[in-house]
Amino acid sequence: MLPPKVFDLQDKLLHFLAYFLFGVTLVIATITIRNSRKRVLFVILLGSLYALLDEVHQMFVPGRYWDLSDWLADTLGVFLAIFFVNKIKFLLEKILKIDFDENSV
Repeated sequence: MLPPKVFDLQDKLLHFLAYFLFGVTLVIATITIRNSRKRVLFVILLGSLYALLDEVHQMFVPGRYWDLSDWLADTLGVFLAIFFVNKIKFLLEKILKIDFDENSV
């Protein structure tokens, strides 16, 4: 069951939030990748590819359809999750004096 529509871009916000959380879990799950550039690229590519496959899958479900803007909202959610996790890491290091590996995201 879908939540009631409250505002115009609600669907895009829900896509963004779902994939933002997915992106956070991808960042956590890839903690063993020490090269931060490779890790960021891997998280973005994996999250974006999963979102693309999800959209393609919907073409085969009655009543559903492919939507490029949904895929973009999904990918943006994954992308911004990386910055969110990095900011949390920075705050923990600064405020709580927790020392993380310098190669982490």
